[in-house]
Amino acid sequence: MNKAIFILLLIIFFTHDLSAQIPDFYREDLTFILDDSSFTVTGYYYFYNAGEKNKKLDMLYPFPEDNTYGTVSDVYAFVDGNPLKDVLLHHNGRAAMIKLEIAAGGKTKIRIGYTQELKGKKAEYILTSTQAWGQALKEVNYTLIIPQEMQMDSLSYPPDFSNTKAGKTFYYYHKEMFMPDREFEVYFSR
Repeated sequence: MNKAIFILLLIIFFTHDLSAQIPDFYREDLTFILDDSSFTVTGYYYFYNAGEKNKKLDMLYPFPEDNTYGTVSDVYAFVDGNPLKDVLLHHNGRAAMIKLEIAAGGKTKIRIGYTQELKGKKAEYILTSTQAWGQALKEVNYTLIIPQEMQMDSLSYPPDFSNTKAGKTFYYYHKEMFMPDREFEVYFSR
């Protein structure tokens, strides 16, 4: 994963004004949906520009790479809940490139999502790339949803609580001042 963080650092700091401070990445609200053959990630990423100049940068959004994962599909990124403000520059099986623009003193919320095919009994979301921003996330809210009949073998982060309804099990996470030290990994049995 150090390679992914290094690549992220190279791209995230490639801004139109190299001397400018990067925006503050301060929160994420994500939903993970696991089924027998795929892992879907969707959610909101929050940024703040405390500077006196508008900020523009191309942000690398990495996907997990492992022989137990297959094709990444249905990739999207748009601003502030408006699907007409597409900020996805391009993507491949390794990462997506997303255009981030924040006005001076302003905030931006970007909705990003993708689905990854699963070939084995593990799903993963890359969290450690957050370290490239150089500060903890002030708040994170995660929800993991799996079919009730699926056996959860282990989670890299224990949930705060869970419940079952409508044939699905929901795992909920809330963290403050969160600096991930490992990926979000889900091991399951079919």
